[in-house]
Amino acid sequence: MARKHNVLAQGDWWQLRAAAAPRAAELLIYGDIGTDFWGGESTSALDVVRALADLDVDTLTARINSYGGSVADGLAIYNALRRHPAAVTTAIDGVAVSIASLIAMAGDTVQMAQNGRLMIHAPWGLLMGNAADARESDEQLVQMRG
Repeated sequence: MARKHNVLAQGDWWQLRAAAAPRAAELLIYGDIGTDFWGGESTSALDVVRALADLDVDTLTARINSYGGSVADGLAIYNALRRHPAAVTTAIDGVAVSIASLIAMAGDTVQMAQNGRLMIHAPWGLLMGNAADARESDEQLVQMRG
């Protein structure tokens, strides 16, 4: 299968492509974080982690434009970027909101467009259930907050 525009791997809302410089690659994280998190297409941590595992480059730029999504998927993407042996630059091209803001912090170097936006907030969620469910939800949110 022929690669278009040096695409090494891709999902519906993310793409890993060869960069112009030798031994360099660019990861695009554009869209929601987590598989079908908001009811549409999104960036799956499993797909990104698998693509990064096979990537043998010296420099990697992760470009971000995301309103966030799943904390679990975001943490997995963050950790995959942190452990990659390449020099990682994260670049906020548009917005890095919620869990996408944590992914942005994974870079050895962090860049943001002059008109880009970074938004960090305490974790939140929705609850349906009884008092025991509410206590469990509270405990989970406290743990995610760190």
